[in-house]
Amino acid sequence: MVDSEKGEGPELTKKFGVQGFPTFVMVNTSGSESDRWMGYETAAE
Repeated sequence: MVDSEKGEGPELTKKFGVQGFPTFVMVNTSGSESDRWMGYETAAE
């Protein structure tokens, strides 16, 4: 997990084009995005 406001977070937020939170980006071993999901969901969802 990366904090978008600290350390490498701002750079990664820009690299992966994150526009809202929460956003989860799955990255493969080559560093490319392999999946993305955004938004809040309840436990039931």
